[in-house]
Amino acid sequence: MNGILKKGASIHRHTKQRQKRRRTLIEERERQLRQNPAAGVPADDDFDLDEIDDDDESLEGQQQLTHADLFATPICMRAASLQPKFNSIYNAKKTAEEAQATKKKKKRVNPNKTLTSTLWTIASPTFVPAGFCQLITVVAQVSIPLFVWRLLRILEENPAQSVFVAAIPYVISIFIMDILNAYGTHRQKYLALRSGVTLRVSLLSAIYERVLQLTPEGRAGLTT
Repeated sequence: MNGILKKGASIHRHTKQRQKRRRTLIEERERQLRQNPAAGVPADDDFDLDEIDDDDESLEGQQQLTHADLFATPICMRAASLQPKFNSIYNAKKTAEEAQATKKKKKRVNPNKTLTSTLWTIASPTFVPAGFCQLITVVAQVSIPLFVWRLLRILEENPAQSVFVAAIPYVISIFIMDILNAYGTHRQKYLALRSGVTLRVSLLSAIYERVLQLTPEGRAGLTT
């Protein structure tokens, strides 16, 4: 992945440098024209435009990034998988709430409540574990200073004695807490980002599906 990013950055930097050189040459041409209007427009041969053309050819010869170079999205996060799942859950919850509203003799069902409940059902498999990972991170970050403080107290109370037996449990605890902190931090970030992507894809898929099904009369008055 780093190789792909470096390749894209190299192509982008090369393009920016080429544009800057071309802009400098054009400004130089305009400056000469203002200083000597009688000379007319300088010929292209007076400028090193061949170098820029050579840069264009070298850039075209480089291997460009393609769709195959991108990160392969898991099937469970693709719109083709999330859209039917979203529609199924939303319709089921809407039917259940309408039946419950009929029993309670309510006039209408709150659509925002149905949407929120549906999004929670879709995101909870990854969002809830992310919360537990964050809890592990917080516990580890709070425990490490306490273990370090206790270790220093042992060293201060026994300046001339061996403290291996008394201190080794705290050293091992600090090591374990560091591992848990690293694991919880990265896992929480991954699961949280995955939850966000899942919610975004689900909402966008539902919105586009709804918009595409609107009639011309239904789209009247709507803005982009």
